[in-house]
Amino acid sequence: MAIETSQDKITKAFNLVKKKKIDEALLVLDEILAHPPVSVESYIQLARLCFQLKKYGYAIEFSIRADEIEPDNAIITNLLGAAYLETAQYIEAEKQFKKSISLNENLPNPAINMAKLLMIYQRYADAKEFLIKAMSMKPSEPGVYTELAICYGELEEYQESIKYGEKALKLDSSQIRAALYMGRVYSVLGQADTATQYFEKALKLDKTLGQAYEGIAKLRKYSEADRPLINKFKKVLKESMPAIERSHLNFCIGKMLDDCGDWDEAFKFYNQANLLQKTASDYEPPHIINKKMKKVFTKDFFSHMTPPKEPRVTPIFIIGMPRSGTTLIEQIIASHPLAAGAGELRDISSYVDEIFDSKDYPDIQTIISKGLNSDKQLELINRYMEVLTNGRESNSYITDKMPDNFICLGLIHWLFPNAKIIHAIRHPLDTCLSCYFQSFAELPWSYDLKWLAKRYRFYRETMEHWKTIFPENNILNIHYEDLISDPESKIREIINYCGLEWDPVCLDFNKTNRSVKTASIAQVRQPIYKTSRLRFKNYAPHLKDLTKDLSKYLQQDKAMLKECGLKLRPSWWPGS
Repeated sequence: MAIETSQDKITKAFNLVKKKKIDEALLVLDEILAHPPVSVESYIQLARLCFQLKKYGYAIEFSIRADEIEPDNAIITNLLGAAYLETAQYIEAEKQFKKSISLNENLPNPAINMAKLLMIYQRYADAKEFLIKAMSMKPSEPGVYTELAICYGELEEYQESIKYGEKALKLDSSQIRAALYMGRVYSVLGQADTATQYFEKALKLDKTLGQAYEGIAKLRKYSEADRPLINKFKKVLKESMPAIERSHLNFCIGKMLDDCGDWDEAFKFYNQANLLQKTASDYEPPHIINKKMKKVFTKDFFSHMTPPKEPRVTPIFIIGMPRSGTTLIEQIIASHPLAAGAGELRDISSYVDEIFDSKDYPDIQTIISKGLNSDKQLELINRYMEVLTNGRESNSYITDKMPDNFICLGLIHWLFPNAKIIHAIRHPLDTCLSCYFQSFAELPWSYDLKWLAKRYRFYRETMEHWKTIFPENNILNIHYEDLISDPESKIREIINYCGLEWDPVCLDFNKTNRSVKTASIAQVRQPIYKTSRLRFKNYAPHLKDLTKDLSKYLQQDKAMLKECGLKLRPSWWPGS
């Protein structure tokens, strides 16, 4: 009997991956790792195998070994960059992609990977240039059309996104990213049936793709009649899959069970979903940057400020905690003929990092004199307005509903002193619970109820500070509970505050024909509903610690909480 060589094992592992026998392939990989072959070609093969098995640490290791032997090989350099990209080592990834492109500018893959990195940075226009270049180099490459579909979708050019997504799937029906993203595009466009078809197509390619299950779950409400489907999804959890996909699947099942009113079981799935997402042992809010901003943006600072020239467009900032009604408020305003919604823009927070978390401005005086001078002010205003008005040039009022902009209100007031600021407020327990029930990829504090309580306290303390700095009535507070109990009155108040003339179309905001990128995709297509008010009562047995941690903000609910079996900490308790 012939002895099985390392190359035989590598070939065997690739074949097992092709047959989707991942567990068996992983066992073969363990055998290979015990005695790995030593050659550039073998290292490249092993790196690619580890990619397919989502063992990115090993992919980095073997790519580095190959690179040490052939440091000027553009293919190896690109492979190493791709491995860094998958492990969120973006600075290292960028170095490798730039090196790969400089070594061989005619390779499409480094250009595609650079575009992926740029899209992570939300530099979609720059990413598009790399992708168009890659397409010209290799017009038969389906991967480039997949990335173009994603790029155009993020630029909100949905017809172009659909065109390239379909092109990718036509060239290669196994382009799973294309199928998944098309599901998301049609979800954003409110076309649930078509979205479901694409999510199901993605699941035919990979039945453990938790993101596709979660995409399906968000499209509609489920009932007891859907129990067979829920049980079918539960069985998928028995399969081997990456932790992130298992997390998405748990979020999906939790949401479906919540719709059915099976709250205790739903909480178990939500809890497991969050545990699978957690990567740190603790979370601390951005106190250092916040302290700097409090020292800079004072009443005295604003009293000596020369107001900048008012922009043509009035920005409307909708702030608060996620899941507090920001999407609902944006949809109401965007339904007005003179207004539009830009969704959640990250630009303002990036300016904060640029000025308050930069080595160029080490102290408060330098921040004020150099980071916040009139030239910088004009630069940031122009940069922001270019993003805000992109594709919305005909609108006079445009919303930015990034909730975290509550941290940045000082900078916002410096840039746009006449901007409209709407503060969405929801019951503390409902807010935190709703965040816990969403798979927020970029909000790690949402994965733990203790961390959520810290974030919530930080948010409330920050808002209390800005309240002492800004002129009275500068910020409009809209309580979610009031909005859903008396919608017409509150909608009129919102429209009036924005400086818009009343238009009854705003009452039918759910019929507005616009794309909506949000965790609330299904809800914003419906009239206002009241079932989410005091939702925490359904989960009271699981919220005892959260209630204690938020005692300071729940004093007015003491009697109601007692009925639910929830107790507050005594008033003398630190932080209460």
